[in-house]
Amino acid sequence: MAAITTSAQRGASWHRAQKGGPTRVKAWLGDVGLVVPIKDPNEKVQELLKEIALRFEGYGIKTGSLRLAEVRTRDGCLLNVHDVIGDVLESGEAIEVVDFDDWVAAQENLCQQPIVTISRDDYSDPEAEPKFITLGLHEHNKLYVKFCTGYIRGSKKKTLGLELFDAEALKNFAKEGKLLLGSKTGDDGKWKIEAHFIVKGHDVEAVELSVQSATDPHPVIKRVNIKVGRTISIGDVTTIQEDGSDFDPKEYASKVPKDVSKGPTLPGPNANATAVSNDNTSTGDSPLQITQKGALYADSTPMRDGVWHNAIFARMRLLNNGNEVLAVVKATPEWKDAQGKWNAAPLRKGGRGGTYYFRSETEYSQKFGPKDSDDIEIAIGIPMNLPQWDYGVRKAHRSLPQPLHIRWTFEDSNGGKSTIEMQYVSEPVDMVTRQSREKYQGRPLAFFETVDDESFETRFYSEVLEKLDEGYISIVIGENSGTNKYLYPSEIKQLAYQAKMQNKSEIAIPGLTWEKQGCSINVLGLVDVEKARMYALKFDMKSTTSSKEAHYLLPRFPPSQ
Repeated sequence: MAAITTSAQRGASWHRAQKGGPTRVKAWLGDVGLVVPIKDPNEKVQELLKEIALRFEGYGIKTGSLRLAEVRTRDGCLLNVHDVIGDVLESGEAIEVVDFDDWVAAQENLCQQPIVTISRDDYSDPEAEPKFITLGLHEHNKLYVKFCTGYIRGSKKKTLGLELFDAEALKNFAKEGKLLLGSKTGDDGKWKIEAHFIVKGHDVEAVELSVQSATDPHPVIKRVNIKVGRTISIGDVTTIQEDGSDFDPKEYASKVPKDVSKGPTLPGPNANATAVSNDNTSTGDSPLQITQKGALYADSTPMRDGVWHNAIFARMRLLNNGNEVLAVVKATPEWKDAQGKWNAAPLRKGGRGGTYYFRSETEYSQKFGPKDSDDIEIAIGIPMNLPQWDYGVRKAHRSLPQPLHIRWTFEDSNGGKSTIEMQYVSEPVDMVTRQSREKYQGRPLAFFETVDDESFETRFYSEVLEKLDEGYISIVIGENSGTNKYLYPSEIKQLAYQAKMQNKSEIAIPGLTWEKQGCSINVLGLVDVEKARMYALKFDMKSTTSSKEAHYLLPRFPPSQ
């Protein structure tokens, strides 16, 4: 327990000083001891520590800047560095001193989890480490303030300073107002960590913490209220100044370029809707009767040698309506183009079982007994030598007529023919919309833009979902679920500083690039180079038939507590 100096002790100190007081002590650092003279017994123990450190360094026992942090008698009693030397030491008494690194290692084990931490990243150099300060309670009813560099939970964390204060040290100040508790500054003066006592009524009522990295325009400042009685307790924490707190989106609204769109957009889902019959029957001179069984459906095969097939599947029932055995020897599919011409195309047998597929048969033949029937799934594969967006797109290509007329002709061994015509209409294009994405996200979007590709008959999009209460914005680009990235204020600041160093007013956002089939989306940050501040995002969206430049004004992030 640190000694408390009373008026009686101060009188005794004066009395000893008249007699000469203690003239020397034996100071031990580890297993090395020195005799150190006491110049003035009325000085405080902390002055004696400075003298001891100088003398040990003078003997080369410790190289570099030796910092002594603690002193105790040989029998283990701690000395209060604020006490007067003559009040607590006798001449010739042996004391042990503890160097700062050893002391910090021991004290950090007694420091509880920090109640307040301010950490600031430094982007001035790839090797630069964050700077941070923590405040909390010590196991021995003390308040601690720690000055550090490195990462809070990292192995390279370095403690630059550790200050401990018991209840006595937080009372009876001679001055009031804002008093410096401790400060750490870089050699170049570009970063600073500070702590101040806020003293009122001669007692400390708050501690003000401040951290400014080399790339911060101004420090982050927080005030921590404390209450000092028999024990020390921590009160409310108030953010006085947060990095970026002076950013006002309204200031930059006029600097954001206007959006620019070029090229066609796809029609809505109800456009060009046509009803077709799905219960057609055959005509012809063969006893074979053909009945359509439900709507046609479409699929597409992978592209090979520059060609892919748009497959139109049909389900039909074949019935031998005669009284004799009937052999069907050939089936020929055809499709009608926009000029009204019928075009033959390959036949494929296939089926549907969750996904569509082709079997290897490219011909159809079957023997039917009298009144026998066969339910089949069969497809026409219309060859396409156009670019293909996705393998497995289940609709007719937009270059084909709508409705698309398909004709099947079956020939029997007697030369008879049965022909059935059917029509196929593509399902409405299932295009992403703001409404569909907001339904998926479960909350309104702050930004949503799309670009259509007429050739591929598809749409891709960019969106921003603000989660400011969680400290970030979520960005999605592309198609379907898209490419997703969480963008935090720390990365925004880092990129803005990089842009400033490169003197660029735009900088690419890592992880926000999407490309497919000649279509692309790239996201860039717009930067106020003078202030090293990113204020908006630019979405550069391009398809093979359209393009759009859209912009999103960054929000003001709330201060982190």
